[in-house]
Amino acid sequence: MNKLKPVWIIFTSLIPLTSLSNNVQAQSIPFVTQPQLPPVITTPALEIQRQVCSENNMGNDPRCQPYYKNPQRQVPRSNTVAPRHRNQLTIQINNLSEKGKRFYAQGDYQKALTTLSEAINLDPNSSDAYIAYLYRSLSYLNLENYPYVIKDANQAIRLNSDSPSTYAIRSVAYYNLNDYQRALEDANRAIRLDPNGIGYLTRSLAYFGLKDYQRALEDANRAIRLDPKSGSPYLHRASVLSALRDYQGALEDANEGIRRDRKFAVAYNNRASFRFALKDYQGALEDANQAIRLDPKVLPAYSLRAISQLALGDRDRALKDADYALNTALNSDSSSSLKTMIAEVQAFNVRGIVRYELGDVDGALSDWDKASDKVTDNGLQQVDSERLALTLLKLAVALYAQGDRQESLRIAQKIQWNRNIADLQYLREKGWGDRLFTDTQTFFKLSQIRAYLAKIR
Repeated sequence: MNKLKPVWIIFTSLIPLTSLSNNVQAQSIPFVTQPQLPPVITTPALEIQRQVCSENNMGNDPRCQPYYKNPQRQVPRSNTVAPRHRNQLTIQINNLSEKGKRFYAQGDYQKALTTLSEAINLDPNSSDAYIAYLYRSLSYLNLENYPYVIKDANQAIRLNSDSPSTYAIRSVAYYNLNDYQRALEDANRAIRLDPNGIGYLTRSLAYFGLKDYQRALEDANRAIRLDPKSGSPYLHRASVLSALRDYQGALEDANEGIRRDRKFAVAYNNRASFRFALKDYQGALEDANQAIRLDPKVLPAYSLRAISQLALGDRDRALKDADYALNTALNSDSSSSLKTMIAEVQAFNVRGIVRYELGDVDGALSDWDKASDKVTDNGLQQVDSERLALTLLKLAVALYAQGDRQESLRIAQKIQWNRNIADLQYLREKGWGDRLFTDTQTFFKLSQIRAYLAKIR
């Protein structure tokens, strides 16, 4: 596969979490509503690149030859400049655009931005600048600068409103900004222009953000039927099936995605989470290690490794891994990004679980307090309310086990209870250790808690 990096889906932990291909990780989408050990959500940037090749008659470009399809239409040329000058300007814009595309293909997005900006600045309103706007929006997408993705996609659409790939790019950016309705609208526009796998994959992502998992699954199925050789639709459908708690189906799809691209780190991270939910803790550990080997920046993999060690009974190593997971997240180059903040919340939660199993209840309470504060201080509950609910539940359980019944019940009142949180098996799937699980069973027997659970059930 090509050196292209978009957004994994997968989009999540998270990390809605970057992902995609052989040499460059696709953008993950970290803020999907997944609880403790979520798969990262992948987005269809590679498929968008394929569409770009098709739309712009780039069959002779070696970057496009692996998946080139018949072109749809040429971009119209502007006649607003004198012919001779127009011709010279067109050559300059095209040359700079080609140079920028080469930087993009190499994964050097900053150089791509600089070069493509030079092309655009020569004549921002010319249709010749369409390709430059398109690739600059893709570069911004890989740098997770979503407002600028939308800004450039708007310009590209102004110059060529018949490009489904531009609507798909803008849809992914809206998704990452939690504007799922606009993401859905743009995905629908892409499908109307060309009902191919890319459009359906992008719309599936939008439905995923809207928590309409059934429609997300239907569109993922369509994307696979239309493009069975691509790994991205399988990896995305795996995340949808995981949200529906069909972990075996998710595992099978992850296997298909990995078979098509064995160097995709995010795919191994996601498969680790599915294996953990299926109680294949050794397999989860192996996949987490492989994800880290392929890309040390896949932060959720460190927490997955720690919680897998705990499930395998190696508590000391689990604590070391949990410490490392937290330090890695806190010292990340992109510490202010949403993806990294959610990785920090996850790492605090996981280390709290390990500490609780080791009998360090005060340490666990401290970690879960920090996780809760980070969620609320950064407004993360707006995009992942279940993560906060699970953190508060752990705090309430631990305080009750310590004998602080009043504070425990006060915190329980803050929990946004749902069927997953009320399901003990679900808590196991998300990493609850033996001691925490037993104490949660006792906590659920309280009359006040039974009243909450009865409303849910």
